[in-house]
Amino acid sequence: MSHETIRQLIVEAEVIEHREMEKKSRVFFIEADGLYVKRQRSRIKGKEEKIVTIHQGWEKNGKRVSLVNRRYYVHQTNEPIWEAVENFLIKEYGYDPLEDWVVINGDGAPW
Repeated sequence: MSHETIRQLIVEAEVIEHREMEKKSRVFFIEADGLYVKRQRSRIKGKEEKIVTIHQGWEKNGKRVSLVNRRYYVHQTNEPIWEAVENFLIKEYGYDPLEDWVVINGDGAPW
């Protein structure tokens, strides 16, 4: 069967009934970036602190926009960053990785 034949069958198909999608899941937006902090009085010259902002969308307040249910996470453990962020999501939001969606925004850092 050719592509055109399939397209014609789809165009001619009758749509019986459109039903709304059930929205059970939540969406979490993660903004990740690093902040380089210089150390004073130390042999170590500086370190990149990994900072993550987590929110569930935004709402307009006049000309301004504010983030909904915003939380900050600063990575300070030896645990891998994204495992620590997932644990933070579970603890703070009751995140379920099988039901909820995560959108990650970052600058392309290797971590």
